[in-house]
Amino acid sequence: MGPPSFNTIHRHPRFALSLLLTLLLTSLLLLAPRSGDPTAFSWRPKGKAVYVDKDYNPGVAMWGDLRKILDYNEGMYQHAIRERKESLRQWGGPGALNNFPQPNSAFYTMWDFFIPAFSCPFPVSRVGVLGDGGKWVCGFERVIHQHDCIVYSSGVAQESSFEKVILEKSATCKIYGYDLSVENWGPQIRDRPEFKSRIAFKPWKLAPKVSASATPPEYSLQGLMKHNGHKFIDILKLDIEGSEFDVLDSLFEEYKGRPLPFGQLQLEIHAGQISFADFLHFWERLEEAGLRPFWTEPNLPSIVFYKSNPDVSEWSFINIRGDHILLHNPEPYN
Repeated sequence: MGPPSFNTIHRHPRFALSLLLTLLLTSLLLLAPRSGDPTAFSWRPKGKAVYVDKDYNPGVAMWGDLRKILDYNEGMYQHAIRERKESLRQWGGPGALNNFPQPNSAFYTMWDFFIPAFSCPFPVSRVGVLGDGGKWVCGFERVIHQHDCIVYSSGVAQESSFEKVILEKSATCKIYGYDLSVENWGPQIRDRPEFKSRIAFKPWKLAPKVSASATPPEYSLQGLMKHNGHKFIDILKLDIEGSEFDVLDSLFEEYKGRPLPFGQLQLEIHAGQISFADFLHFWERLEEAGLRPFWTEPNLPSIVFYKSNPDVSEWSFINIRGDHILLHNPEPYN
């Protein structure tokens, strides 16, 4: 009788058990963070889960030390800032750069210097219609399940799919809309009577300062919040066709040295009429105010429709200052 064949051995229960244990141990060794490795970052749970709402799905609750994660992400973002400064030096400084160089003249665009280098510490969701109108939101489920969720939306036109999703997913969020070019929300929510008690709309212009007697009336963000009796906005969505620079500059000036009054910003940037140097100054003011970009996408429909440079792009920022739901883990509601 000859030696046992491989087929005979691998069918033996002890052989199968040994093979399974070997594979398991190998996997554990490969996945374990190496001591002394500064890039090894453990995401294992360290304590009990905390939830935004007692009826909220615990599957998206945050485990672990959120502050350490945010500090780590901020360190990575500061590294990206240093890289930007070095790249600008190599290209001759901001004054030597155009947003979009002529063909065959230089191999860059302005967006190479401004990147979403901060990581949202929660799942990122695209909210609203595909294409123009949808926005990327940090911790969407976490934000909208608060009992006092407030959303401001300026620049509505006839597209309210972003707001529609928020209203459908949340039972408590209230949304305030402003747009001087239309008289009401888009049909996605305007024709839904069940939303009526949680939406408000005014055909007003968002501006750097208040001018209530103008036609149409003009309000700063600070003025709108005072008018509505709000101290804080959870989600601020702005698509105001180039006015974003003056509006936000006014806000940064008023809140200098204080946290901005919103948790995150979904902003459509229109860079077609601003110089590279002026845009860099604006961007650095965003950063100085505590805003960190975590997502971007070019507005491709605009590029295709107008056959233009990619000077319109969608950006999402998290505010890393203050005390809001993206920066801390609250205790469960009773």
